[in-house]
Amino acid sequence: MFHRGQYDRHGNLKQWWTEESYRKFQKKAECIIKLYDNFTVYNLKVNGRLTLGENIADMGGLKLSYYAYQKWVRDHGPERPLPGLKYTHEQLLFIAFAQNWCMKRRYQSIYLQLLTDKHAPEHYRVIGSVSQFDEFGRVFHCPRGSPMHPDEKCSVWSNLLHWRPAQQHLKCARIQTPFRVHREAKEAKEDRAGATPDSEAISTGQRALGWDWTGTSDLPG
Repeated sequence: MFHRGQYDRHGNLKQWWTEESYRKFQKKAECIIKLYDNFTVYNLKVNGRLTLGENIADMGGLKLSYYAYQKWVRDHGPERPLPGLKYTHEQLLFIAFAQNWCMKRRYQSIYLQLLTDKHAPEHYRVIGSVSQFDEFGRVFHCPRGSPMHPDEKCSVWSNLLHWRPAQQHLKCARIQTPFRVHREAKEAKEDRAGATPDSEAISTGQRALGWDWTGTSDLPG
């Protein structure tokens, strides 16, 4: 679930985004709304605005899952291929994501969902998420410009993580503004040990889940 900056780091209801951050979000959100508005089931259109929050959550969750697996491979080494399967482990990650939403439903159920549910129909929770993720197109060798690997993609968190093998141990030092992440090399850790974040900052105090944050990003980016 995505709450669009309505809750602060303590879980309190508070609009903590800056006006600039909110404008950037609105621009990217409109792309996702239009994407899902073009999906139809039984000649009924999906409501991209109604399902926006959950669609953003699906897209972000898929990306984080993929990057988490990449980190696991980095830490533990590549997995052996599974016998009898023609798919790579990266492909299987996306297949597992899709199978999670595999189900059969009647017209009446779909009709009611399109009217009231903040979740898109399961089929489009898959298609909408994977088609907007570059790594899916790369892993399955989808031609650039094809429906599953379009040239122009919609994403709110497009610059959140760019995973690559770490050259040094980095940590997520703090978030100075709602959408600005700074990195810091391990050797500089002592310099910031007593630092106090400003009113909009979040101090992690440790490496953030072991991720290698590869540069400063303005988010949405």
